[in-house]
Amino acid sequence: MAYMECKKSDKIIDMECKPEEVYKLFKKKSLWKKDLIQEKTGYCWLIAVLNCISVYMKKKNRDANYTFSVRNLIIYDKLEKANFFLEQVYETRNEPINSRSVIYVLANAMTDKGNWRMAVNLIEKYGLLPVDDVDKCQIMRTANLNAIVSYLLKSYAYVIREKYKEMTYAEFNTLKEEVISEVRNIIFSYWGEPINSVTLYDGIGNRIYLTQLEFYYKYVCFPFDEYICIMSNGVESKMYLHEIALDQNVYNAPKQQLLKVGDKIFLNAINTQVENGDVCWIGIDAGKFLFKDYGIYDDGPFGIIEENILHSNDIKKILYDYKIASPSHAVTLFDISSSQNGIWWRVQNNIINEYTNNANFYMSESWIMKYVFIAAVKKKYLQLDYENMMIKQTMPWDYFKIS
Repeated sequence: MAYMECKKSDKIIDMECKPEEVYKLFKKKSLWKKDLIQEKTGYCWLIAVLNCISVYMKKKNRDANYTFSVRNLIIYDKLEKANFFLEQVYETRNEPINSRSVIYVLANAMTDKGNWRMAVNLIEKYGLLPVDDVDKCQIMRTANLNAIVSYLLKSYAYVIREKYKEMTYAEFNTLKEEVISEVRNIIFSYWGEPINSVTLYDGIGNRIYLTQLEFYYKYVCFPFDEYICIMSNGVESKMYLHEIALDQNVYNAPKQQLLKVGDKIFLNAINTQVENGDVCWIGIDAGKFLFKDYGIYDDGPFGIIEENILHSNDIKKILYDYKIASPSHAVTLFDISSSQNGIWWRVQNNIINEYTNNANFYMSESWIMKYVFIAAVKKKYLQLDYENMMIKQTMPWDYFKIS
């Protein structure tokens, strides 16, 4: 990702607030004692969901601190994505190799990318593993593994499309299981097998053994059904739920659904959720105007670009339409404050802010208005008739063009 970064040598004093002034706006302590850091992976979307669950558990269990394994879920995500890829290759085997769907499937044979719904599907299928120490994601660098598994999967895509196009589903399924076995061996050789046993203690010290799925449904059971993902690109639209095709990990599991809303509704739902004591998973363009040494997102010093070039009431739409900005990263919003320079957000990021030595990052009001695109909010903060809302199937390359 290409970041528009400003180092300490840049004119940080030209920001709307000096770093220390921004930090002082937030009186509360960070909600997390242990920071989940993504390091050399692209699992921000998963970590941001786990951060939401940790806060939920803290409220549910009187300030107890829970940290959940990222490693386990990454392993399962890789296995599920391999299975999903092969199923998509089989389903599209009769389409031209240059069709948009086939190109998209092949281009995403094995990646780290994901969304809110993909995290939900993993957690509801495999559960959660509580850990005492944060299992560092840096030991799970994914680039090399993704390249190897992608090569393997695409090679079998050729076999399925060119050599065995007429095979029955039963024959395909036999071949698929052989490929998944190879993928599993590669993943386990890199990271070992996932841990599936959770050991707890009752009130008198007896051990209780549970699978991580049993643990999740007995002790966690996050209310995912109460949430909906909303998106905004600066354009008002009809109230449709857009169900995104092809962007999945667990085959035949629910797809990501996005409700397109106007900017005011979008920001109001997010602010209301946080002001009522909840946190909020948000999708942002993390590569824009980041003062990385201070953990501050602020486009204020660069307003001349908009004043002289992009002056428009529809600037967010322009930024997306002309490929200037798009969602690329997920974080957890947990605190909002205001000053004479406007509203500021504090988020739990998945990288360390070296200045504050934690994962707290800060966003100015001007930056928020342009570079926050997606959020998972509670349905009650929108007050809409979801039961009768029309669902439209939308391709992943089209969903942000919706108007």
